[in-house]
Amino acid sequence: MPARLTSAPHQAAACRGLGYAYLQKQDFTQASEYFRRSSDQDSKDPRVHYYNALLMAQESGFTSKLDLPALTKELETSVSLDPNFADSYALLAFAQSTSGDHEKALATLQKAIAIDPRNENFRFNMANIYLLNRQPDKAMAILQSLRNSTNPQLASQVASAMESIRQFQQFSKPDVTLVHRGEAENPTVAAESSQLTSSNIGPGPKWGAPIFLRGTINAVDCSSDPSAILAVSSGSKTVKLKIADKHQLILIGADEFSCSWTNKKVAVNYRQDGGGETNVMSLELQ
Repeated sequence: MPARLTSAPHQAAACRGLGYAYLQKQDFTQASEYFRRSSDQDSKDPRVHYYNALLMAQESGFTSKLDLPALTKELETSVSLDPNFADSYALLAFAQSTSGDHEKALATLQKAIAIDPRNENFRFNMANIYLLNRQPDKAMAILQSLRNSTNPQLASQVASAMESIRQFQQFSKPDVTLVHRGEAENPTVAAESSQLTSSNIGPGPKWGAPIFLRGTINAVDCSSDPSAILAVSSGSKTVKLKIADKHQLILIGADEFSCSWTNKKVAVNYRQDGGGETNVMSLELQ
């Protein structure tokens, strides 16, 4: 009796069915294997390619082990098969942002939001990408629209992000001398006011322009809570950077700050005063 021949479409459909079955059982390892097989057999189901990409990302832990080109290819296939699949656009935006193309990620995520404008997670992700693209004002505008979210976890994340951006913007402001009305016409008042300010308050640190550093965290010192000291190596040099309050830091690429981080690739924005004191404004894990 001749062997039964099974066509590629039938094999793809069989693997797809097994993938969905294992996904329902939350057996993600088996689900990932069958979605990959279905994808390799040229499945025409956009969700097969989406789940294959999603499970690839989860399996790697969203770390440097993630195969971004393969992930991107799966998601581009998914949206080509279904241009109205918002989740695929959202995950594709994540892949583009992770690869450093924040402008393309913003455009892609905007497509997801246009399809599903009520999805608060998409909008929160958009705010994060604006932060990565160094556009805190646009990020803040989105976060303000989410501050009354009925999702308690999201509301907490939004509040934390808004406070971090406020601190970032405060550090970014140039030194400003305030002159009250009437002082220009009365030099004595102006002089007394200046003397009072300097004697009672004292000069604060004059922070320089923001400095961008890309390197690797070697160690974190959290012995003086809530501050922390990062030892970051970049090339042949290692610098120690202070975080005034690790709970209020603009943190990208991680849910929370960890004092046990080692061998983590990061991008850091910080300021330095004339005495060499540093203050980290934002930290992105890569």
